[in-house]
Amino acid sequence: LSKFDFSKSNTNLSGGSLIFSNDGMKLYVAKNNIISQYKLSKPFDIETTTLESSQNLNDGTNKFARINSMRFNEDGSKLYVATSYVSFFFNSTTQNYGNAYTEAINDGRELATIVNATENAYITSIITGSTNAIIGGTSSGGHGSNRTSTYWSWNDGSTWDYVNWLSNQPSDSGGNEDNLEIMSTGVNKGTWNDIPGNVNRTSIQMESSYEV
Repeated sequence: LSKFDFSKSNTNLSGGSLIFSNDGMKLYVAKNNIISQYKLSKPFDIETTTLESSQNLNDGTNKFARINSMRFNEDGSKLYVATSYVSFFFNSTTQNYGNAYTEAINDGRELATIVNATENAYITSIITGSTNAIIGGTSSGGHGSNRTSTYWSWNDGSTWDYVNWLSNQPSDSGGNEDNLEIMSTGVNKGTWNDIPGNVNRTSIQMESSYEV
């Protein structure tokens, strides 16, 4: 980023947050694992922003940051960033969606949600074998070619604004493909496909922790 232009339609702040310093001369923008600091030449005027710095909260391990919110203390001297961290684990047991979901909960985890390409790439890297893996997306409403991401949601409530669909998917073939898998092999590895809840797949579990 050289400048954060909020007026352009290709700027995606969905699922992110922003906050001004008390004097309006600094702007902090957070999205997923990135927090950026901007200076403003005019207080609270977003058209005068210039990027000063960005920080990636990921540390290169299986611990991925998702910034939830930001808040200054009363005198504006400290910025507190509430962040959840997620780790992903491959479960090689082949089972249907309901059983995969239950096993994840019993393990103190949940089925994985994916909010950016970095997480998707890591999950793709830990899948072994040729069986596709269930992840924690579900769909309701819409049919056939109209069954787009508008109708999909993540089980944990994460914002659905990153997708990596396989070509011509989701298709809702048979009218009952309400669950989600990530492809495990070949040129389509890492892409997503909608599936019925009764097919057997491996799965990706996710474990969360929270920090301020």
